[in-house]
Amino acid sequence: MKKTLLWMLGGIFGVIVVLLLGIALFFALLFENIGQNTVVRVLPSPDGTFEARIIDSDQGAMGGGTIVEVQKQGSRRRPERVYLGEWGEFKTMEIYWKSEHILVINGKEYWVD
Repeated sequence: MKKTLLWMLGGIFGVIVVLLLGIALFFALLFENIGQNTVVRVLPSPDGTFEARIIDSDQGAMGGGTIVEVQKQGSRRRPERVYLGEWGEFKTMEIYWKSEHILVINGKEYWVD
């Protein structure tokens, strides 16, 4: 009697675990493509040493933002995030290189190295 009860409880537990994993997989696949980052503009520095990438980060109903990342040309290192602003801000933001190491975004200077 005890063995039968243990087998039944084990089977129920197994079914619950499989159902929970199935539900988790369903939601993972459902929300897989919600966030999308799109490079909307690439701005090389005056001498071409660095490259600033303006990125529109669209997170759907969860919002988003405007990201500016800088990377040294030819570098395999991860780009450095120098700015994070409001979603859609890339359309009206003022961005330019003041010198080889100074990037100006909306009037504020950012030193890149």
